[in-house]
Amino acid sequence: MSSSAVDFDARLEDHQCLLVLVQPLSAPSSELWERAVEHIKRVRFTRLSEQPDGSRNVWLRYSTSYPTDGSLWGDFQAHRRVLGVLSVGECDQDGVEPLQRLHEKLVQQHPTAIDSRCLLFGAPSPGQEEDTGEQAAPLSSKLRSTQCLLYPELDGDKLERDIGEFAASLAWVLESRRLERLFDRNSTSATALPLLKAPFEDFVGLDTESRQFRRRCGGRQRKHLGDLSLQLGLAREAHALYTEAQELLRGVPDWLWLAATLEGTVAAAAGGEDGKRAGAVDEGWEQLRESCAHYAKYSPVAVIQAECAIKAARWLTAHGRPLGAAEFVQSVVSMNMAQSESEKVSWYGSLARLYLELGLGRKAAFYTRVAALKCMAGKPDPFQCYHLLLKSLPGYRLSLDKPTKGRMEGWPRLQIQLLQDLLVTARKMDDLPLAVGHVCQLLEWLVEWLSPAERSEACQQLQTLAGRLQGPASAWPPLLHLPLVRWFQPQALAPHLRPLRLGSTQVGGSSPFIFSPLQPHRRPGRAPLLWVQGEVAAVSLQLCNPLPTELAIQHMSLLADGVPLESFPASLELPPESSPYPVKLLGTPRAIGQLQLRGYSTCVLGVHSECVLPQPPAPVTVVPPLPLLEVTANLPLAPDFATIGDAAHVVNNYALSLYAGEQRQCVLTLTNCGAEPIEMLELSLQTKLDRESEHSLIRWSPEKLQSQLPVAPGGAASLTLQVHGQAPFLVPGGGSPEGSQTVQPKVVEVVVQLRYSGGPGLQARYCRQLGLALTVEVQPSLLISGWDVLPAQEPTKCHLVLDLRNETDHELELRADDERQPLLLEAKDCCRIPVTVPRCTADSWPSAEGPEQLELACRQHLRDTVQLRWWLPSLEHGGEASLDEVPWTSHMLDTILQSPLQWEVQVDGRVHRPEQEYMFPVGEPLRLSVLLRNVSQGSFHHLWLSAVGYQDRQNGTLSYRLDSKAIFVGSDKLFIEQVESGASEVHEFTLAFLLTGVYKLELSCRAQELVRKNERVWKCCPPIEITVAPPQQ
Repeated sequence: MSSSAVDFDARLEDHQCLLVLVQPLSAPSSELWERAVEHIKRVRFTRLSEQPDGSRNVWLRYSTSYPTDGSLWGDFQAHRRVLGVLSVGECDQDGVEPLQRLHEKLVQQHPTAIDSRCLLFGAPSPGQEEDTGEQAAPLSSKLRSTQCLLYPELDGDKLERDIGEFAASLAWVLESRRLERLFDRNSTSATALPLLKAPFEDFVGLDTESRQFRRRCGGRQRKHLGDLSLQLGLAREAHALYTEAQELLRGVPDWLWLAATLEGTVAAAAGGEDGKRAGAVDEGWEQLRESCAHYAKYSPVAVIQAECAIKAARWLTAHGRPLGAAEFVQSVVSMNMAQSESEKVSWYGSLARLYLELGLGRKAAFYTRVAALKCMAGKPDPFQCYHLLLKSLPGYRLSLDKPTKGRMEGWPRLQIQLLQDLLVTARKMDDLPLAVGHVCQLLEWLVEWLSPAERSEACQQLQTLAGRLQGPASAWPPLLHLPLVRWFQPQALAPHLRPLRLGSTQVGGSSPFIFSPLQPHRRPGRAPLLWVQGEVAAVSLQLCNPLPTELAIQHMSLLADGVPLESFPASLELPPESSPYPVKLLGTPRAIGQLQLRGYSTCVLGVHSECVLPQPPAPVTVVPPLPLLEVTANLPLAPDFATIGDAAHVVNNYALSLYAGEQRQCVLTLTNCGAEPIEMLELSLQTKLDRESEHSLIRWSPEKLQSQLPVAPGGAASLTLQVHGQAPFLVPGGGSPEGSQTVQPKVVEVVVQLRYSGGPGLQARYCRQLGLALTVEVQPSLLISGWDVLPAQEPTKCHLVLDLRNETDHELELRADDERQPLLLEAKDCCRIPVTVPRCTADSWPSAEGPEQLELACRQHLRDTVQLRWWLPSLEHGGEASLDEVPWTSHMLDTILQSPLQWEVQVDGRVHRPEQEYMFPVGEPLRLSVLLRNVSQGSFHHLWLSAVGYQDRQNGTLSYRLDSKAIFVGSDKLFIEQVESGASEVHEFTLAFLLTGVYKLELSCRAQELVRKNERVWKCCPPIEITVAPPQQ
């Protein structure tokens, strides 16, 4: 037999089966042929009943292709003999005879067939009886008969019954043969034991009378009888016969038939009870190994040797011995057979199927690839080669579909070689789209294992193949690695363009505790990304080029679902083997809703790829259109700005330089550059100052701003900001000798925030926030280094004495009131000026008089009455200094504040004047009448009116020890229960001076309080000065 006749589906179970050949007649329809064969193969066995040893199952094996010389080996191995022939045809009544003759020719080709059937399917003739289902036409032969069975249609049940009867006839005839051979074996006549031979054996000149010849004949006969017994279901008897045959054949020795006997012994043991005992597998393994070794001694039985190894491999695999199975298959591979190129393709393909059945997938893939490469030798067949290469893919763990786990598994170098083989074969087939796909697979899945030279070569091949295609070439799989995207993230709009939710507040939990272990662990959600309909948005990418050459990318754009997105393609070139290269892709959403970015599309090396990201970013929310505001100021731009908190929405930085006390106007021009009107506009400040200082620094008119709304698209509005230079006017350490140090300029940073909205965006409760950064530098102008308060001649006025210093580098004009000529101060020069101001009257006091309220009232009074205006002629800048920072002492406050109690004093009946002088002789009584009137808005309770005399030593010392110098007639104090607003109290003091000198009388009224430090004392200023002279002679 030729090597092409090797049955790679051979099994040890085949020794137990009757071989039936099934072949078509003429050309029946493929559907009819497949259905007929399916029903035939359902009859797998027949039963021999009424036997002395009980009923037995006789198994059938069907083959649709079998070599004509295969039956010649029927004496050597009985299961190789064709015992039955079934032919299948399709015809009408007129075509029965021709098909029957074809069937007879088929039977003549297989003379070992015991019985045959011609199965013809078609409509019966009109004259045939309806209940007739078949017509028999017996042939004259002793052991062979033929029946032609006609079927109007394919009736599976009837066909299976007929095949069952056919199988039974085979079994009974074979049983008779077995019994005949068994009778011949038991006969004592030597002529009853003919020598069975293999087709290639020739025993010319052999001594037929020798003992070895008789042992050879007996061993072979027993072996053949064992084959028949095994086919007829007598596994135990067959095993016994094989055992006897082994003893006889070993003694000859007859190695060829001993090999077949050993093979049959294992088959009998596998089909009987003997195969279940312990050690049976190892024993059978050794017997099959010995059988193959004996077969190897005879080159004509190479096919039988190969099939024996195949049977052993399958049997050992079924018993869990994969290493032993691989050993037998490897022996088949190493067999040297003369084969044509077409036979080699079939040979290696069959080996691959065998390895795959044994579970050795990579071995199967290897021989499948070898078979594919053999297809290109001799007469190349690229289509068959490509088909075989595709079958080898699973063994190398290579799939042309998308990898399930996101990356390839297996052996990269083998996979690269296989893809290159597919590429070459596709080009041989002149299938350019297929070749393009394989290059894309190579570059996408295995680019990291390609050498730089291989990457360059693959890129050149892809570009060449894509250029030969007519029309655009699409990449499958998409080229996600050309370029390799390391980062893909939609970008939020610029802070000043970013939509903000109006009225959004963060509501805390209902628990009063900052943390509770019982609350569920919730991770705060990330704020959704917001884009605006009709406005350009960006997606940030970082691209890498893994190629050793420059990579040109064309028409790179975004892919999105959910909302229509107008993408703007970009083209760029990446340098060779570049590190992450930042790129931005732009797009404009054209509707509101949820926008899901799926990935991007590119055109690289001539092919288009739609690259879908395995993990796309979170959806983007597209909000309705909003207006777009542009703000400018009439101020110079600043180079930088130290941000205050979150000032990312600041678009411009401006600088403004002022002197302390100066005011400047800043005009903001608001232009609507969008397509929607501005219907809401709010302005606020962000500084590090407190609310009061912030309000004093910058002021504006909200009413004027709101009156200009709405601002139409393309329109503009203006807003004036009043900026006041706020800085300390008091020299650090003022009022002390150290108060002459230099004062540094003060820098104030302000962010002017504008929130605006309009159109559909306002209806959806969205707005935008814009910021202008303003750096205000306040330089010192006029500084106060010293201060004091002196009483004036008029009781309703007082004098502020101020030490002032020009801290600027320019000449300064100072004006304290409108009547006085301006005072010129050179740069860094100082001066002292008195400023006459009216005392703070009772009308300015609050109703609830406390020390803090009175001080505030005093400061407000000075703020309203004192104006220290300065002017720099060289710069034409001017301003006003403030006294708010001056720390007034209680004595100064008493001087500034006009008493709420009005004093009217009469000395000896004459109305007292501050500038009037009094002279009295020693010992003369002095009558002092005091009228105390309440001119405040409230009433006073528990007052003590008192008169105290003292002498001023003119050295800063006041002497109140007048016990021996003056005496009061009556009490020097008066208790007043209550003085209502507008009411008055009158009291008269009488005193006499005993010694000459200059005395002063101080009139005071003290309000009695529970806490002494809260007591208030009002004095009549200035004190009454009295000169006591000697008595006149």
